[in-house]
Amino acid sequence: MKFAFLKSQKQAVIYELDYKNQSQSSIVVDIEEIEKMDLNLFVITDNDEDTANHLKMIEKEAKFYPVITAGALGLDSDMINDLSFNDLKDIYSKVASSWMLNNNIGLIENMYSITTHLRNLWVQDRNAFFEELWFKLKQNLATTDLSVIFNDLKEEKKKEDEVKRSLFHAVVKGKKTGQIFEAKDYESKLMEEYKNDFTNTLSITEYSPEKGELVMTVKINLSPILIMAKVSGFNQIQQSVLKGLFEGLCKE
Repeated sequence: MKFAFLKSQKQAVIYELDYKNQSQSSIVVDIEEIEKMDLNLFVITDNDEDTANHLKMIEKEAKFYPVITAGALGLDSDMINDLSFNDLKDIYSKVASSWMLNNNIGLIENMYSITTHLRNLWVQDRNAFFEELWFKLKQNLATTDLSVIFNDLKEEKKKEDEVKRSLFHAVVKGKKTGQIFEAKDYESKLMEEYKNDFTNTLSITEYSPEKGELVMTVKINLSPILIMAKVSGFNQIQQSVLKGLFEGLCKE
């Protein structure tokens, strides 16, 4: 996981957490590099002069991960340079929970329009449907790693007037935004492994709080969808919101 702390008008400190070794490392980068990085948290200063020139970038990044002021976390500029692994882990846990809650409240408030939009995409543009669904799931789960595997159709032109269609597995994954790739062999094998778990109701198939691993299965019409995520937690609000979302998507 990577966190950015705005240091001045031109620079930010980037912390990278190594959960396996319970350690962290840091580097200083130019502020222009922020948009190119796969971050999980952005802490900005309380100094309006530091943020004034970067408001558009900050507002854009806030769609992808939590953005918060140092003051809201009780931090000052001196403390930013001396944060331990546990400090960073605790900061992220607190901020991500609030960010996730706000995202889910927004999803609840706009459930009808969101499900209507996604249902239209399901018919009109299947790839766009899965890219947008991936992003909604990312916001709901505050996940650091998300893959959505599904069935797709591949068209091959055999003759001038003949097109052959074949079924294959595709996967949406990414950091900030989801991109669609042809599934690898192990991802296709997972679809086979969970084939008996796909129903028209979202199922929490596996969840390990210790490992932070979540697996969900669902079927829209006759199309199975496998969702795998790394999460810091998974509470009743998240479950209820997702079940409501897929209930709307699975309606005939």
